[in-house]
Formats: sequence, C-alpha cells, structure tokens
Amino acid sequence: MESRKDGDWVVMPRGATGMAFFGPNMPLPAGRHRIGFTIEPQEGVEGVIAICDVCFGPEGTTLRTREVTAGMTEVTIEIELPSIHFGCQFRCYTSTGGFAVKRDISLVSDI
Repeated sequence: MESRKDGDWVVMPRGATGMAFFGPNMPLPAGRHRIGFTIEPQEGVEGVIAICDVCFGPEGTTLRTREVTAGMTEVTIEIELPSIHFGCQFRCYTSTGGFAVKRDISLVSDI
C-alpha cells in the first residue's frame, strides 16, 4: 500500500501474483452501472498486466471482466442488472504485476 496525495494505491511489482484488491460486498440495484478503475502501469511492462471485474454473491459469480494492458490508465466496466444483486464486488488481480491500482473505484448508476 502506498499513500499519495490523491489517495491510497496498491502497488503490484513485476512478478507479483494474486488479488490487488476486492470489495466492498454491497448491493447494486437493478439498472445500468459504470464502474471505473484507475491504473498506473510501471514503465516497460507489456501485454496484459491485470484483470478487473465485477462479481456478486457468495460464489463470486462474474458479471463482466476487462483485461488491463500496458499503457491503460483508466478501465471502465458497464453492467446492466435486471434485478438487485447482493454482495457485489469490484476486483483487480494479476498474474504478472507491474502496476499500481488506486483503491478508490468510481461507481455511476442509472447511466
């Protein structure tokens, strides 16, 4: 974890694997939602550096996934829910590392 003027960032150095962050385990009502992640790739990384997704429920059923490639700084996922979904999480994980991700996602509903 790294504290900066603009908030807390999880740093995943090159070679790091696993979950950078997940949460908040909240309900999302029916409707359209846009979730945004802020990424800072390390210099010189290539290819897919992370996966961001939105999931729900006790089994972590995935609603939508986006690959994060070197050079991306903003990742947006849009979902449309026909009914309320409980236990929603916004996750970022990696098998390669080489980036930092801000621990403050953006959520816009009824887009």
